[in-house]
Amino acid sequence: MQRPPDHGFAVHPDVVLERIEDSVIAVHLGTDRIVELNETAGRLLELIREGMTGAQAVDVLAAEYDAPREEIAGNVASTVAVLVAEQIVSPEAEGP
Repeated sequence: MQRPPDHGFAVHPDVVLERIEDSVIAVHLGTDRIVELNETAGRLLELIREGMTGAQAVDVLAAEYDAPREEIAGNVASTVAVLVAEQIVSPEAEGP
């Protein structure tokens, strides 16, 4: 099982988010890429935008969706990997 990253992420400054019903549309204005996220992945992106690490987001999502933390952790890790690959988010630089 994948572990969620303990470090933070940042939503790329060229990404615009729009919630439409139960999904979130992420548009990267620099690459013209459009990614449709389901409700849970959209919520994850909101938590990232609020400054949470992957591990913190797992705790919030597990509580909000009343799901096992291990299951949420695997989903967060794979979703973050896709978001990074699509340049929607990037890992934040670690401090000194």
